[in-house]
Amino acid sequence: MKKLGILSLAALGLQSFGLPGVSIATAAVDGEWTNGKGGNWTTPGNWKDGQIADGPGATATFGQTRIASDRGVINVGDRTVGHIVFDNDKQWNLSGGTLTLATDTPSKQPTLTVKGKGQHFIAATLEGTRGFSKSGGGRVILSGKNTYTGPTLIRAGQLVLRSDNGFGAAGPENPTVIRHDNSWPQLHIYGGITSPESITLSHLSPGDSTGLYNDNNDNTLTGPLTLERLGRHAKPVTFGVQVISGTLTLAGPVSGKLGGGAAKAALTDDSVANRFRVGVRAKGAALVTGDISDGSIGNGGLALDKIDPGLLHLSAANTYTGGTTINAGTLLVTNTAGSATGTGAVLIGEGATLAGTGILAPAGSNDITFGSKAVVSPGELSPDGATRPGGKLTLALDATTGHVTFHAGAKLSIALGNAATGTLVVTGLAGGKERVNFNDTVVELSVTGDRLADGLHTLVTFDADNAYSGELSLGPGLDGYTASLVRNPDSIQLRIGPAP
Repeated sequence: MKKLGILSLAALGLQSFGLPGVSIATAAVDGEWTNGKGGNWTTPGNWKDGQIADGPGATATFGQTRIASDRGVINVGDRTVGHIVFDNDKQWNLSGGTLTLATDTPSKQPTLTVKGKGQHFIAATLEGTRGFSKSGGGRVILSGKNTYTGPTLIRAGQLVLRSDNGFGAAGPENPTVIRHDNSWPQLHIYGGITSPESITLSHLSPGDSTGLYNDNNDNTLTGPLTLERLGRHAKPVTFGVQVISGTLTLAGPVSGKLGGGAAKAALTDDSVANRFRVGVRAKGAALVTGDISDGSIGNGGLALDKIDPGLLHLSAANTYTGGTTINAGTLLVTNTAGSATGTGAVLIGEGATLAGTGILAPAGSNDITFGSKAVVSPGELSPDGATRPGGKLTLALDATTGHVTFHAGAKLSIALGNAATGTLVVTGLAGGKERVNFNDTVVELSVTGDRLADGLHTLVTFDADNAYSGELSLGPGLDGYTASLVRNPDSIQLRIGPAP
């Protein structure tokens, strides 16, 4: 513990009187909170040996002694320290005033350390110019209107963003980095915030990790999200985002980044994609409006994985090349140009759904595949998740020699109305080859509005004749109608009423 280092003129009965050329230097003093009476940082009796933690580089330790009232609230006032240690499995609350984080040497970064499994709050305004590093297994919640600059580095445990300015100033020089090195660091956001923060999910060791969580409410991140691979390992890694509840909007670009040196050399011949995994639980949704790109992550590119039963909405043209796998839940695409799923292969897995009015456009020799019990549902989604009549979902094969394959048990689910019908459009089929394969695909139909009039409703169109093969059959949804499927060279239609 740093002690002494302060020459107290008051203790000697002296004063400086501001003499010219005379200065009194003060050194940082470490302090350990020991007294549960009162909650003011400035009260010497609350600290061991009366030593109040203060000064650049000083360490303030809040241990097992806990204030009996106000759930451990400590009124900070205006204070400067270099390091804060929470050594308590329960809860401390630092609030009121301004807490400046500063070290005594330029090469050191201020630190927040949480020993044990406690949850602690900092509502005081955080200032400083070097950011801070969070370590230890517990959780710290930032709710103040912070103004500090410099990087925020999460090495272990959980750091929670609860205000728009929780991580201080935005911009490329002030990033928030969640660095996975077998320590499972996490950034959690909630409270209905909008943050311009630049966020990096960084891997120093191989394997999977989920670094960014949307705990609840609708939250928006407008800055870039970077998926950074570091270290000497050559194995692909998985960068995870999890939406537990509410909607997380990623409005900035999402891109891969490859660290230099050994990591870059190890990836030179890597043909296996590194994965951006989005988990969305049933009560959640994720909206990505920025471009998802490989960045500099390597030859294998960046792949997108969707897990859990919630909704992932891609509204922009994306350029990542590693492919898209929807393992569960719904992928909603609403892009008007390019490809929502980049240029790689697309797999809609068993029981998962592809919906929307956007475009999927793989390149090279990549395919679009619908697994058993996968659902294709062209059209817009209503707030309750049902598909509304109208709109086109496009599978564009113009830039690929690949195929569209519906495995046995896959479903084509289309909403019908007298004014509009959702339509699946397949393009890029010139050449006379059968590149769309239906394997006992079931067509399920739902009727919105008035009873359907007799006539033809177009369900699927092809931009070349005789480019599809396989069997389709009508499923449920048209009780009380006389209905049949009509196979044309360039379309599949539903006939309502008797055949002519």
